[in-house]
Amino acid sequence: MMRIAGSRCGAVALAVCALTFTPAPAFAGGSPTDAYLDEWQQSNSIPGVAVAVLDGDDEDVWLLGNDGHADPITSSTPFLIGSVAKTITGTIVLQLVDDGRVALDDTARTHLTWLEHDATIRQLLDHTAGYSAQDGLAVSERYREQLTVTGAARELDHSGEIGSYSYSSANYLVLGALIEQVTGNSFADELHQRITRHVGMDDSGVDGVVPGLPPGHRLWWGSPVAYDPGSEPSGAPYGYLVSTLDDLMAYSRAQLDAGLIPDELRAAAWSDQSGTDSGQGYGLGWRIDVSDGTLRIHHTGATPGYFAHVMLMPEEDRAVIVLANAYSEAGASSLAAAAADIDRLSQGDAAAPRAGDAVLTMLPWMALALAGLAILAFIAGTLRHPRTRTVTASLMVGSVLVALALTIAPMLMGTPWHVISTWTPDAALGLVASIIAWLAVALLLLVRVWRFRPAPARQGV
Repeated sequence: MMRIAGSRCGAVALAVCALTFTPAPAFAGGSPTDAYLDEWQQSNSIPGVAVAVLDGDDEDVWLLGNDGHADPITSSTPFLIGSVAKTITGTIVLQLVDDGRVALDDTARTHLTWLEHDATIRQLLDHTAGYSAQDGLAVSERYREQLTVTGAARELDHSGEIGSYSYSSANYLVLGALIEQVTGNSFADELHQRITRHVGMDDSGVDGVVPGLPPGHRLWWGSPVAYDPGSEPSGAPYGYLVSTLDDLMAYSRAQLDAGLIPDELRAAAWSDQSGTDSGQGYGLGWRIDVSDGTLRIHHTGATPGYFAHVMLMPEEDRAVIVLANAYSEAGASSLAAAAADIDRLSQGDAAAPRAGDAVLTMLPWMALALAGLAILAFIAGTLRHPRTRTVTASLMVGSVLVALALTIAPMLMGTPWHVISTWTPDAALGLVASIIAWLAVALLLLVRVWRFRPAPARQGV
């Protein structure tokens, strides 16, 4: 790990700044943040981590582990940033509002005539446009490199109710198509012109356009395995953007300094539009959290293999950026808690990494256990008690029903199979193994039923 402390250097202070590039002390004698990150990285099985804390003009950086090519993590290592991309798409839309080219209360169909609903641009930004999570999942993680943003948006279903909050990447895919329609340029070009070139995010851009992204990592039974499925440029507006720690530090400073949109629009973006009183809500492209008394404007992001979190504390002119090259649903709560924890540690408070979801951690093992249960059921039900054809046939039907239930259960829960296999590959493999095992038991029982010969009747004396 490398810890780089202090403010970013100017040319005059170059010699002094060079002295800050020193190896971190051993964790036992390091800072509380050093110890936190060591435990957090290990407990979540993350090969590589990049973290920054910005406080006014000062910045602290932690670089841990390796990327998917086994090279050391640096502040210029590329990561996929997941739904942090929504903050960028939202910013571009608000720039179009500032330019007078769209209005927040325009219906999206005013500009995208092929839409079949009357949700407004504001509702797309705050996830009340009537798109469900399943609508977004249906077109994401397909890795179709030739599909355009507008082409993907035209494939969307609209299955929810306008006016009801439902977080969905579909909203931002439609906003990406809106940007292309209004400007006449590709989303990638507008991103470059309006954000990356303006801010100095020289190594950031659309997945598949920016070169050099290393493989991320998915967890298989708790162990990270490299994952490189190809690019998904059509997903850029909602999640498939590539960036680096250096670039996200520049982006965070631009947001804090109001360098991207006027104060009035930034205030709207950073205001809860969801209508809840929980202290946690959603603005126009950003999550808003005041649950612990500190205003936190932030967004997490996850793609299969990567995790990102940008958190702004505008009232204190502070920001935290967390990048990791591994992701699992079981560890989602631990990953998402890190940024706020690191911010508290930077202010002298205590924090410890949170545990992951115990049920989701055990899910892959439980799925495999169902395969073993099939074998035990065959042994117990047929070899030890092969009494009648009816019993054997009943066991066969039961085995088929178990296999059918395991097959349709994900779809009944609103999660397509391609989503499970992409995001939780070990659980998907365990379920497939279980389905095959139960079908194999059913086939063996069918053979037994076909060959069944009743025992001869006992003759009386």
